[in-house]
Amino acid sequence: MKRSLGDYPQHGNQAQGCGFPIARLVVFFSLLTGAVVAACIADWTTSEIVMSRWLYEDLEPEDVLVASPCLWQLC
Repeated sequence: MKRSLGDYPQHGNQAQGCGFPIARLVVFFSLLTGAVVAACIADWTTSEIVMSRWLYEDLEPEDVLVASPCLWQLC
């Protein structure tokens, strides 16, 4: 757990030693099969937009990306 806390620290309002480390996960998955195509994990302060850009290299030219409204800047 201490190793996880180094990479993914607790939220500031949690007492030390209470709760769990917080991480942010971004996943590209196939709407056809439901299989995960690409994924990345980072600490909770990393933007989902930044993380999505890390996954761009896994997209093919004809792929369609569907995102939540807060990620509209990606298109």
